[in-house]
Amino acid sequence: MITLLVLAGLCAFGSSHPLDDVNMLSTHAGKCEPGWTYGHKYCYSTSQQFVTWQQAQDTCVQSKSVLAVVKNDQQGNDVLETQKTSGSFAYWIGVKYNNGQLEFTDGKPSTYTNWAKDKNKPTDQKRCVHAHKLLFGSPLASWKAASCDGKHPFTCQKRALELGDILLTYKTPLPNNAGITMVCDIDYPIGYEANFDVEWYVNGALVKTERVKGKDVRESYLKSGHSWDTNENEFKAGDTLQCKVKACFGSTCTPQGTQESSNDYYVGMKVEPANYFELDECSQKTIKLKLVPTVPIRCTNDALTNCNDFETEYGVLVPVQHDSRVVVSDCTADFMQNEDAAASAVDLEVVPVCDNVNGNGDEFQVIFGKITTTHPFWKGYQPEPVTIKLTDKNTEIKQCYCNDDPHCKTLDGIAYDYHGVGTYVMYRNNRGNNEVQIKTYRCGGASCTCATAVRYDGVAVVMDACSGAMNYFVRPNGATLPKGMHVQRNCGGHNCRMMVITPNGNKVTFNKNGRWHQLYVDAHMEPGKCKTEAAGKYCGGLCGKFNGNSGDDFYTSYGQKTSNLQTFGNSWRINDGDSYFNKDPAPVPDIPDGGNHPLPEKTCKCYTNPPDCEYNFNDFYDPLNAGAEDITEELEKGNNVRRRSVSTLLATYKRQTRSTISHQEATTLCDNAIFKSDVGKACKAVKGFTTEMNKMKANCIFDLKTSGEHSVIASTVDLLIEGCQFEAIAEPSNRVNGKPPIQILGNICEGDCNGHGQCHNGKCTCDTGFTSQDCSISLTEAPTLDKDTLGLTLCDKSNSTCESETIFGSGFLKDLTCHLTVEENIIAGSGKKESKTVSGHQTGVLQIKCQLPAVITPAQIEIAVSNDGILKSTNSAKVMIYNSQCQQCDVKTGKCILKANTCNIGGECYNADAKNPLNDKQKCKPNDSQTSWTEGSPFELLGCFKDKKSDRALSKLLKNLRPFINWKNISLTIKECAKIAQAKNYKYFAIQYFGECWSDDDVDASKNYKKYGPSTETWGNKDKTKYLVGKSHTNCVYKYT
Repeated sequence: MITLLVLAGLCAFGSSHPLDDVNMLSTHAGKCEPGWTYGHKYCYSTSQQFVTWQQAQDTCVQSKSVLAVVKNDQQGNDVLETQKTSGSFAYWIGVKYNNGQLEFTDGKPSTYTNWAKDKNKPTDQKRCVHAHKLLFGSPLASWKAASCDGKHPFTCQKRALELGDILLTYKTPLPNNAGITMVCDIDYPIGYEANFDVEWYVNGALVKTERVKGKDVRESYLKSGHSWDTNENEFKAGDTLQCKVKACFGSTCTPQGTQESSNDYYVGMKVEPANYFELDECSQKTIKLKLVPTVPIRCTNDALTNCNDFETEYGVLVPVQHDSRVVVSDCTADFMQNEDAAASAVDLEVVPVCDNVNGNGDEFQVIFGKITTTHPFWKGYQPEPVTIKLTDKNTEIKQCYCNDDPHCKTLDGIAYDYHGVGTYVMYRNNRGNNEVQIKTYRCGGASCTCATAVRYDGVAVVMDACSGAMNYFVRPNGATLPKGMHVQRNCGGHNCRMMVITPNGNKVTFNKNGRWHQLYVDAHMEPGKCKTEAAGKYCGGLCGKFNGNSGDDFYTSYGQKTSNLQTFGNSWRINDGDSYFNKDPAPVPDIPDGGNHPLPEKTCKCYTNPPDCEYNFNDFYDPLNAGAEDITEELEKGNNVRRRSVSTLLATYKRQTRSTISHQEATTLCDNAIFKSDVGKACKAVKGFTTEMNKMKANCIFDLKTSGEHSVIASTVDLLIEGCQFEAIAEPSNRVNGKPPIQILGNICEGDCNGHGQCHNGKCTCDTGFTSQDCSISLTEAPTLDKDTLGLTLCDKSNSTCESETIFGSGFLKDLTCHLTVEENIIAGSGKKESKTVSGHQTGVLQIKCQLPAVITPAQIEIAVSNDGILKSTNSAKVMIYNSQCQQCDVKTGKCILKANTCNIGGECYNADAKNPLNDKQKCKPNDSQTSWTEGSPFELLGCFKDKKSDRALSKLLKNLRPFINWKNISLTIKECAKIAQAKNYKYFAIQYFGECWSDDDVDASKNYKKYGPSTETWGNKDKTKYLVGKSHTNCVYKYT
């Protein structure tokens, strides 16, 4: 009859919620008091009186119960069942809104809610909650907030006299000892005599049995031991615990019947959210882990003598056989002390490494080291490892290139020749955030590669050798490269390799060998469609449509397939003014699913000591690149390579108009270079590479006959080395015991040692008389400087640091000596020349950089170069350093004059009437003198006097200026000391030990400065009556006049 009545109500309101499947409550004799109804371990008593929320709660408390709490669907249905016969659709439940959160009448928190709709949630005016038998369009027993003064029927709730859930947790507050106490919390009504038999299990083995009894005793305890001593106590860090309980009602009964078990509780560190992950290695997605202690970490008085020294640190390690597969955000971390175990959690990110090895999926572990601490419970504990599986579809990497004049190959392996001249898109990825551009110039009857630009997001790295020299810079100028983007330089002998590694795991190599250039793009295949296609920018480029299908490589920039190479190549041409060689990249908008995932601030390889931490999650195994320099920071500071005229350098590399090499001679030379050389013999062992070597031989013969230049051979060897190494590393079938084939790679050396050495373990051992990494430099020959670039160059110190000079030539070693002849302060000085040697460094095949000393302008520096510090180049480069604010220099005559209405004093420029910073009574008066102040000094030398360290004549050290001394102009040091003393209102000051600036209060200084008598231990400029400084324990004392 009740069911029918409710259904009638449901139909009246248009609802279709059935009540047939609601479980009816029963009395369950012995578990509930008379008048109470049993339901799923709780007893219920219903009142049909209409009262306020607080009146309902007070009534329940009087009967040792609470206003019925609802913390799950089952309880909601049970309470609903008790209210079936009440005359109201709404009834109070034990939930109330207070201070911004829900409170439950049983005093225990819960995350369960059952709001009918968002608008029914509580507010400050509607703080109490009632449930509904029926609320239109909502589930049964849905909640709705209401005024606490409203009146509704209610149900009281108390625990039934039976075992509820057994909860295993740790005891709080923590005891004042070093151990951990675990609690078996028995859910049984308080206030009733009961007996409980508790069994404790550690790792499945019974370790303790205990009888717990009484009206209010509902807990059993298990104490910990030490992690390194399994016998000392009952459990240690790393164990899994469980308790089991039987109960009976009464003071003398024996527990029998069903035994209830607690949850399993692992005591240690748990890894959240899981211990197993699958990842695509180049997805740029991180695994965000949290190491969470399951029990508190706290220093206690009996754990350590001094709790301030307490640390709990763990290490992170990837086994060495997988050390190149993932990196982590940190190699060590400390767990902070806290009574709340979860508050001590430590975050860790694991990033899969994108490499140049194709694979079929690897599974390995990130291992956490044993915790280092003196705490007796945690000492030696080791958290469980995390297992990572790189997905079976390991992101494939392939190589595309356009070399020499140029011979090209797509990423899907189609070889072709294209002789267009201009700027082209070489590669554009599917995500749209990585692009490579290539520039070619006319060389004889063909075109030759000479430059590339690599963009990632809104920054481009340009490597331009079209002038003959290798220039490299960043667009926009001074921009910071995206995190994970690195630029490397490896120059030596006649070869220079520049490499750009992008955050998505691609690598661009630009190789210069003499006048020949090779461009390689190592790219990973990206899933999905081209993200920029909708905006009219198709993916691909001269590298083709990279999808594993060589049959559709030749797609144009407007999305049409073609078999005509001219149509294909021409479509990817771009206006030079719009290229990254001449224009800054536009900002790249966020692209959905573009792989733009938040990444950690740093990544670490933890197997080194100290750990190798930087922002890098790419790893390219490249034996030829072992000695490369990372020049990322150098580029970010702005390119400091001054560019020379294109015409003079390119003139050196014009092709001969007629070849004198026969087909037979070209065939012999190319066959010897490719198949009979040491590197060729090694590369024939690379599976499937012989076909590629035959193509290289055919191209070599063509280029050699066409150009007539034997330098083609060296360029061909470079192509062989680059392609052979890539295939040997990338192709899994070439591996030996899972590692790249050392027996092949060990016989691949730079330039195949140029016929002047032997290749051993990837390094050249040069013959006597030869050196450099490719054995191309003869020790009996001095470097040769390019005579077309040796004219005087000017460097304006007002807008440049003038700290180095780039010089062009050939025959350079990587590290060399620059021989300088310096003539400074040409206008005001004597013009005396001074010889110096400084370090130099090769920055390209045809260019070096020499460091320049600090000079007083204007100064002329002649630069010769040697590889051994002795045998210098026969000619020299010249640079004039000047300051255009007051100096004017003629590049033809090499002479400088001072500009009108300016002064050049102490190496600084001043405009007419400018005041002396140290004496406002002195001014720049060009008509009187352009090289000195026109009035006297603001201070006078009183003399030089002895001093004692134990009782100084002047007691206040204002500043140690010794690191800043200009030994050619000691007056600058004295003036700086004067300036400091004046700022502190001291009239007296002294210089001791060449650059220590001392002073004292005027009264004390005037009385004490000469109390130890005069001293001759002084040093100064020619005019020793004006500017003197004291040596050790001597004050040269000055006074403001």
